[in-house]
Amino acid sequence: MEHYLDILVMLLILLGAGIYLYKFFKRARAGCGSICSGCSSSCKTKPRQFKTKTIQLKKIA
Repeated sequence: MEHYLDILVMLLILLGAGIYLYKFFKRARAGCGSICSGCSSSCKTKPRQFKTKTIQLKKIA
């Protein structure tokens, strides 16, 4: 019985990861046509840049 619970939990994790990846790639190829045909010129080809936050360090005397 414990094995069924383990398998069920693993399947739920895999299902959740699959749904997340599907949504992620669906947003990434928005306006690109199908995934097999590649992207047209309307696609964003530049990767998103993240802003870095500066962390101020304080010296302990």
